[in-house]
Amino acid sequence: MVNIFLNAAQTALILLVLSAVLFACDDPKAKAREDIDQLSEVLRYTPNNAKAHAKLGMAYASLGKYDEAIASLEKATMLNPSDTTSLVLLTSMCFQLGRYKDALEPTKKLVQLTPNNADVYTSLGNVYMNLKQYRAAIPQYEASLRLKPDDAEVRYSLGVAYYELGVRDSARMQYEIIKDKSSLRAGALLRRLENRQ
Repeated sequence: MVNIFLNAAQTALILLVLSAVLFACDDPKAKAREDIDQLSEVLRYTPNNAKAHAKLGMAYASLGKYDEAIASLEKATMLNPSDTTSLVLLTSMCFQLGRYKDALEPTKKLVQLTPNNADVYTSLGNVYMNLKQYRAAIPQYEASLRLKPDDAEVRYSLGVAYYELGVRDSARMQYEIIKDKSSLRAGALLRRLENRQ
């Protein structure tokens, strides 16, 4: 129903960075396991090392050990609450795994840390949408649109939130705004509106 947590460019950038780190050796999984061993040893002696927890989270993620990755990233963000990179990875991972409640607080923190970033408002709106908290999603999408008024994807999501609340006039207004900008999203919103009549 709602877009993925990060946009395609952000996801590609994170994957590119992870790939570069992992493919620096012949066997990326072996490198990740080695990193986990080394970072675990570092954390034995310096348990409050936020960077080590963040790197450990990335290593676990590269092996598909998402629960361990999330736990490490949560620890990293607890130790360094202003680490936006760890917050983005944590929220994205929670969102991708369908753990929307777990994504909520870190995403709110990202909004506080980066209030001029339209994408974090969109992400928070997406979290609320997936929690079926449509009223809470609307102000997030509106904040995003104040920063990026021509974002058809966000207008679509805003229209869906209004639709889910039964506010047809506001949903139709979003359709009217995007119908010439994004025929795909406009068509999807129009189909929803026509089904509700």
